[in-house]
Parts: sequence; C-alpha cells; structure tokens
Amino acid sequence: MILFFTSGINDKVAENGEFGKEIANSIVKYKNNDWGDLCADDIKMNKDALKHGGRILAAYTTSQGKVRCT
Repeated sequence: MILFFTSGINDKVAENGEFGKEIANSIVKYKNNDWGDLCADDIKMNKDALKHGGRILAAYTTSQGKVRCT
C-alpha cells in the first residue's frame, strides 16, 4: 500500500499529535476494510472493487473534521 497525504493533512499531523493518532487509526481501519462513514452505495462499490479491482473510498471523522481516502 502506498500512502499519500495532502500538505494540509501532513502539516496538521506535524502540529497535533492527537490528530496524528487519529490518522494512524484511520489507516489501520482502512487496511482492515473498515471504510468509516460511508453510505450503503459506497460500501457496495468498495466490495465490488475488492472483487474486480477499482478504487476504494473511505471517510473518517476526526477532531479536525472529516478526512477522505481514495
């Protein structure tokens, strides 16, 4: 798995250790197919992508707002 962060997320992680922990926890969830705060259609799309290939979406609520992964 290759991870890329926006400069905004990277800066926030550098400034705020608790937010950094939230991001780390989100990564663990993502790796375990827990995609966070998604609607049923997006969850279905992720399951289809696991079977057939494609993009996986995720969204997690943090102390700094919602972060999204694709």
